[in-house]
Amino acid sequence: SRATDTAGYIQPSRAQLVALRGTRSIYHNNAIQTWRVGSDGEVHNVQLG
Repeated sequence: SRATDTAGYIQPSRAQLVALRGTRSIYHNNAIQTWRVGSDGEVHNVQLG
């Protein structure tokens, strides 16, 4: 899901974050998170695009 904070800052998509910080930014990743839920109920964080 996408969030907006009290200052009006809108959470970036992964593509927007990569365009701003490149692909080597590992300590500050506030991009929209994508989750996969398996048929057994197991949840994994996945990246799209």
